[in-house]
Amino acid sequence: MRKLILGLSLAFAPILAHAATMQVEQHDGKTRLMFEGEIVVGDGERFMERVASVRPIELEMNSPGGNVESGMIIARWVHEDQVVKVFDNDYCNSACSYAALVALGRGDLTIDAGASVGVHQVRDVLDGRPGKANVTWTQRAADTLSGYGAPQEPLLAMMATPPSDSNDFDAVALEKMGASVAQSVLQELLPDLPNLPQIPLPDLPAAPDVTQPEVPPLLPSSFSSSSA
Repeated sequence: MRKLILGLSLAFAPILAHAATMQVEQHDGKTRLMFEGEIVVGDGERFMERVASVRPIELEMNSPGGNVESGMIIARWVHEDQVVKVFDNDYCNSACSYAALVALGRGDLTIDAGASVGVHQVRDVLDGRPGKANVTWTQRAADTLSGYGAPQEPLLAMMATPPSDSNDFDAVALEKMGASVAQSVLQELLPDLPNLPQIPLPDLPAAPDVTQPEVPPLLPSSFSSSSA
């Protein structure tokens, strides 16, 4: 009997083989969980075990998406943990977008100026191969995320965008919905420059009044009009 796995919403990929990585870093004294890579079946449970042990207050997600059920588990944790801030420094698409949209709805999403969040319909996976769009699961995901406070605009785009495509919201669009746009990396790396003293410029002497000499009128031509 063929096994039908619902909820792989990654747009162009076959069945995913590698689980996402979850590393812990410290940012300005705050514990941040770095979630990167494709989301596969079981990543939701792995994620919950990880956050239970490290208790992060920041979550950075950079992922093309993947399994819907795992994505919804992460989104539910973001919804229930009202303190966590979510960061997107590159791209967060498909099932990854669920957690980002929940954070966006309450103003807790910070996105890099060049990053984006992409949404599209859920689709079935049959025998490890991507199948058709699953409207029922897409509607269920949109309704759940709406209940978690996600904005309506990206949810409507999710419902309308085929799984072979992606509707990407850039930093400008997300900022209008309440996201914070992170400073560029270059600005963060530049040292604080000291305040330079203001040096007054010396008074320059007035320019001399230079008048053009009068040019005498030209004399009538003395050349003959005949040709050689």
